[in-house]
Amino acid sequence: SNNNSNNNSNNNNYNNNNTLNMNSTLKTNRFDDFKQMTQMKQMNQMNNNLKKMRKLLDSISTITWLGMDICWMYDLYPGAMFFMFLTIIGLITHAAACEPLTKRDLPIHLTTFSWVMMNSMWMMGDYYSHIMFDILKTFFMFSGVSLILIMAYHDISKLRSIRKFDK
Repeated sequence: SNNNSNNNSNNNNYNNNNTLNMNSTLKTNRFDDFKQMTQMKQMNQMNNNLKKMRKLLDSISTITWLGMDICWMYDLYPGAMFFMFLTIIGLITHAAACEPLTKRDLPIHLTTFSWVMMNSMWMMGDYYSHIMFDILKTFFMFSGVSLILIMAYHDISKLRSIRKFDK
């Protein structure tokens, strides 16, 4: 009888220890789940902020590019040069904000950059009348067209996302 009560006492201790371990494991799991959920929310918020920043940079680059073309059209070359530099800086900043650049993004950014550089060299050639600008304008034109053809050859669906934020 004494042996039997000893066994019951051991079983109760085992069950109590087991219950304590399960409770602490459940608390730890709940804490880990909460921690993971919080981290996921923070990452989603950062991704949303990055998307907003990229859209803002893209819009700024588009507006400065338009400013460059308007100034160029009205022979306001100092203003056109100012907007040209803002456009180029905006495009580079936008590409840097898209880190890491994927194999899908890089050709799109390079195509847009080639187009802006071709436009800029064309404008500079009109103002300075130097053969160097004609050569650079032609180089950037062929670079942009080549990139578009390479994208079309490898994956025609990339041409659907030539606008940076249609993804």
